[in-house]
Amino acid sequence: MANTESDSLIIRRASAADAPAVLSIFDEIIAWFAEIQNPGQWGRSLGPASRDK
Repeated sequence: MANTESDSLIIRRASAADAPAVLSIFDEIIAWFAEIQNPGQWGRSLGPASRDK
């Protein structure tokens, strides 16, 4: 398989600018856990306090 840009993975240190994307991913995961009847895995939300950190 040819190595194309879509095949590449760049690992880097996260920054504060990444927070909105990371929180969005957590929101999607929490919604998925609730959908599969497993809200106890991470709770039902990260809550507003986590958004202020």
